[in-house]
Amino acid sequence: MITTLGFLMMLAIIGLILLRRISPVVAFTTLPVIVCLLAGFNLGQIGEFIKAGLITVAPTAALFLFAILFFGIMRDRGLFDPLVNLLIRSTGGKPLAVALVTVLVTSVVHLDGVGAATFLLTIPALLPLYKRLNMSPAMLLCLVGTTAGVINMVPWGGTTARAAAVSGLDATQLWLGLLPVQMVGLTCMLVVATVLGLRAQRRQPMSLGAAATCDMDSLQPQDREFALSPGSCVTG
Repeated sequence: MITTLGFLMMLAIIGLILLRRISPVVAFTTLPVIVCLLAGFNLGQIGEFIKAGLITVAPTAALFLFAILFFGIMRDRGLFDPLVNLLIRSTGGKPLAVALVTVLVTSVVHLDGVGAATFLLTIPALLPLYKRLNMSPAMLLCLVGTTAGVINMVPWGGTTARAAAVSGLDATQLWLGLLPVQMVGLTCMLVVATVLGLRAQRRQPMSLGAAATCDMDSLQPQDREFALSPGSCVTG
């Protein structure tokens, strides 16, 4: 019966959140308590459940919060900007190089494990280059999204943190076991980028090339949103 109530609770939480009937915070704090009461547990037992859960999740949550702050500060101070700009300049206007650089840039930027920050940094920086080379924006989204999924296996990433919290294992130990898988995944992403880059390169007119490469050094952090506009890259 408890198992059935647990599955029904999860379905109710997912359904209410997807239908926007209730906020996630309210759903995850009130519905489990209601289900516990329906299962016959008293308030004292529910308190013990909450205490045990917090003890299990607290170390992983602390690691996750520290990683967001640590990498967020480095990103805001522009620590990754020179490397990102160097990689972009090294493409030489070749779609194959652009595709490979997309994977490498995403790998560096997504070290903080925050998906929103990754897309806010990579898409504005690379989208003008893709448009100048007549490369599909869907290809950019595909490479960034899948590469971020591979890099998200870091100990402070959301997926690894949740798996560690549920299994009771240390997040770092869990990640060490996943490290070979992560390396294989990154290699596969480079292969996928090579295939997509070669396809785009065959479709590219010969008139395009190095002249299509934008100078991304002129884009300051506050101007990155402007990079979403195709007019932000002009040829001299």
